[in-house]
Amino acid sequence: MRHTVQIGVISLLIVSFSTIAAAQMTGNVDRLKADVHGIDLDRAVAAASALGSLTKDPRARDALMGALTLGAPPKLVTALIEALGQHSDPKALNLLRHYVGHRNVRVRVAALVGIANLKTPIVEQVLISVLGDSNPMVRARAARLLGERSARKAQHALFKMLGRGDKSAAAPLGKVGGVEAARQLAEMIGSADNDAIATALGEMLKRKDFGPDPLRLQVVKALSKIPGPGATAAMLEYIASVPEKDIRISKRIAEQIVANRQK
Repeated sequence: MRHTVQIGVISLLIVSFSTIAAAQMTGNVDRLKADVHGIDLDRAVAAASALGSLTKDPRARDALMGALTLGAPPKLVTALIEALGQHSDPKALNLLRHYVGHRNVRVRVAALVGIANLKTPIVEQVLISVLGDSNPMVRARAARLLGERSARKAQHALFKMLGRGDKSAAAPLGKVGGVEAARQLAEMIGSADNDAIATALGEMLKRKDFGPDPLRLQVVKALSKIPGPGATAAMLEYIASVPEKDIRISKRIAEQIVANRQK
């Protein structure tokens, strides 16, 4: 009986502490907002991060948007954008799009990531428009985010990016490209960066939605025409990605090609 009472008391204390902590977090929005606008930059950055964690409190989101509207040093702006991205609120779209054009590269990248978190159909359109950014880091992040979203509509823009010699488009292109993309990549062998082509084709092969196997076999044959470790690595990764019980001619041919290369 005594143990039962103790357990009950402990449970009540845990619930009480949780309730108090939640109330304190919500009540702290005003204090955190004041810290964001204070003169201590490190404290302002920490306050921005704390506001980002309060995703169930619209006042925290409003505080972040208000601070971004006023502007701040790049370090704080980056923290504010990263925090706002945690809220995933479409209302932040226009504000984040504004910061995609910021002079600071880290701010631009943070804005892109924040936009990618939003649940609105315009996200992919915004990311595609950034593939022509002047900074390679920004372009690479936009391409990566499009690849992670399997954004099929980005295929043409990624091809253009790869054609300009930007190899950061290769893996994302492999994640979004289809049959026609595979054919075009195969035709580019020898006239473009072979390692980039191998990366793109290798990413295609690893996708569960890429097939059927005769198409995968054609990609394997295209990779076999590319000399060097890049194509070999792409085939090895493909081989490793296929479940043991999945009998594929494309896998068997890839194994033969790799074995011949390793002799």
